[in-house]
Amino acid sequence: MAKPTDIFLAVYTNKVKSYCDVEFFNALQNNISKEHIYIVDNTNDNGNYANELRNIINCNIFNLDIPEEPHTTRFHRKVAESVLFLRDIFLNSDYNYFLIAESDVIIPPNTIDTLLENIETLPSDTGAVGALYYEGYHNYGLTGIQYTDHVLSGCTIYKRSMIEKYPFRYQEDYLQALPDAFICIDAINEFKYYNNHELKCKHAHSSNGSRYI
Repeated sequence: MAKPTDIFLAVYTNKVKSYCDVEFFNALQNNISKEHIYIVDNTNDNGNYANELRNIINCNIFNLDIPEEPHTTRFHRKVAESVLFLRDIFLNSDYNYFLIAESDVIIPPNTIDTLLENIETLPSDTGAVGALYYEGYHNYGLTGIQYTDHVLSGCTIYKRSMIEKYPFRYQEDYLQALPDAFICIDAINEFKYYNNHELKCKHAHSSNGSRYI
């Protein structure tokens, strides 16, 4: 039986998410020990925000200096390069599960334990299980665990076998889709994905209603 220490918790963030960073990291630490949390800060500020984060949570924190230009692909590149950096660390570790928590998704208590139990008990070809957080995309009218052909990565657990074979990526000629979409597209003939509709996370916005993407 798997346990929380089997989980590599991957977070990519940026200074623009500082409006909810204390709430976010406190919620994470209510779910899992901080030694299993790995953070990439992709703010181009010589590591200043990474140092601020170390005052909130003392864990594995890295700063990546990802070029701001070209502007059209900046967000996609920051997400993809950050999560691929974390993927490399994961693949060189003994962890069995790769769990992404995006830094504006506030997860309720026991979310990580529940996702771990779900992915362990669902059929063996299950590749990922996600929690709900995205109003307008996720169907909040459903209950229980439901199959989906595209699991978002705001709070999602992935099997090691899926992460080993399929990297996160983006396409410059199709910027409507983000890396969480392409990994699902690439792996769909081998793995199945589910959402647990009982797990509802808070999608944090700043005081003016923005998510500062």
